[in-house]
Amino acid sequence: MDEEEWQANADAARDAGLTLSEWVRQVMRQARPHRRRKSRGEILGVLEWTATINAPVPDTVEEMNAEIETGYLSGKWPRG
Repeated sequence: MDEEEWQANADAARDAGLTLSEWVRQVMRQARPHRRRKSRGEILGVLEWTATINAPVPDTVEEMNAEIETGYLSGKWPRG
């Protein structure tokens, strides 16, 4: 960041009665998307719904991981 931007941020922090580092922390917290935690009822509802769709499920975690890896490597899944 250039000197002018640095000074503008320092001025904003001073005007808010904060150190520059605390002002930056607060601004960064506000910029993060708010993620609401799911309630226990919401989680249980999703699990109950999942049980009703009768999707095939591998017998072991190793089989499930192999299927996931195969799908990932096939390029059909978006990579993040």
